[in-house]
Amino acid sequence: MNRRQVVVLAVAVLGCLAVIGSLVVFRALQISPIDQEQFQALQEGMTRPEVERVLGRPRNQWRHSVDVWIPNKGSRVSAELPPGVPTLRFFPEAPNGDEDLVWVGTTGLIAVRFGADGRLREKYFSTVHGTERPWIASLFPWMEAR
Repeated sequence: MNRRQVVVLAVAVLGCLAVIGSLVVFRALQISPIDQEQFQALQEGMTRPEVERVLGRPRNQWRHSVDVWIPNKGSRVSAELPPGVPTLRFFPEAPNGDEDLVWVGTTGLIAVRFGADGRLREKYFSTVHGTERPWIASLFPWMEAR
């Protein structure tokens, strides 16, 4: 192989890597919304892979706490949901062995419960309200109520 062929091969390999990298980044940024329409697309009996095709992987898109509504003894109560993986119970009456998954988007929260057989048994939707303090308040942290 002469020098010119090596350069052409190197450019071709780098081009392929750039295309593959672009596709990976595009796929990672392609996040489905968490909204009422997505919630309606979920049907009892769906498997986890089918649910994840609709919603993507479970996630919390917020970097700060948000207020959501959670079921509580036949009614709904407000709760603060910190950033990260949600730890609130949305299906407190669920049998042991069931799996709960939660998606939190900018406008909605979807919680689902899979039975021991891996099928969707129950779903829940809540609106989401950001609790982030105004940016001006971050300039005066000593004035913040504790």
